[in-house]
Amino acid sequence: MANTGQYGLDALAHIRLNVKAAVDLPEGSLFGLDANGEAILADAGTPVRAIGVVVDGSLAKWGAEKVFNNASVKTAGDYLDANKYAQVEAVLGTYSYAQIGVKLYLGAGGAFTLTENSTSTELNQVVGYVATRSTVVLDLTIDTEGAIVA
Repeated sequence: MANTGQYGLDALAHIRLNVKAAVDLPEGSLFGLDANGEAILADAGTPVRAIGVVVDGSLAKWGAEKVFNNASVKTAGDYLDANKYAQVEAVLGTYSYAQIGVKLYLGAGGAFTLTENSTSTELNQVVGYVATRSTVVLDLTIDTEGAIVA
């Protein structure tokens, strides 16, 4: 799960993608970039494409998966890496057995949702999937662009 390899200049581009937080960002939320190139919460309605998952600290190498709960906050002005993978813990029973493996979509205010965006001008971007009844896997390499719903 979430095993990947990056080589050469492509690897350096991902490893060195380090951005400043424009606002306080809750751990586990999805972020995109504002007009100044600073991190803000990714939102399907804005629409800001999700490029990373807010995590506490840097990973040893790009492509590794970070496991955490979403209680911490990255403070505005801090720098964070654009991690592409994360495993977010939820309350046991949040998801049903039937929902395991179902896609997650970019939601509102840096959240993810099970509901595919279909409102005009919303960004529809796949951002991960339900892993178990109490976890989701955020994988921002699934749908790197998304599409504006017409």
